[in-house]
Amino acid sequence: MVISATDRKKSADLKSFAPYGLFYGLLMIFLGLGSMYYHARLNFLGQFLDNFGMYLIISAIFFYRIRNFIKIKPWLILSYYALLNIFLGIIQYIYPETRRYLFALGVI
Repeated sequence: MVISATDRKKSADLKSFAPYGLFYGLLMIFLGLGSMYYHARLNFLGQFLDNFGMYLIISAIFFYRIRNFIKIKPWLILSYYALLNIFLGIIQYIYPETRRYLFALGVI
């Protein structure tokens, strides 16, 4: 929210670069399927997929907004995005009780 509120001059529209919009749409589909699986099965795998989909979306929005402040190459942003989500996925799998705190930190 802070990043979004402070950067009104630059375009943050997902239509400004088509791959971002497509990527965001695919993440929404992944989130929907993970959430559907979780609520149908109510098991750990479903819970993991549901939460991981939320992590993917939050971090995608974060890195999408960061690119307006720091001009770095798209492959580097994608690398940081992948590394962050691999880390979050491992932490969530090993320590499942941390998932709601990690999510809260991501939203803040």
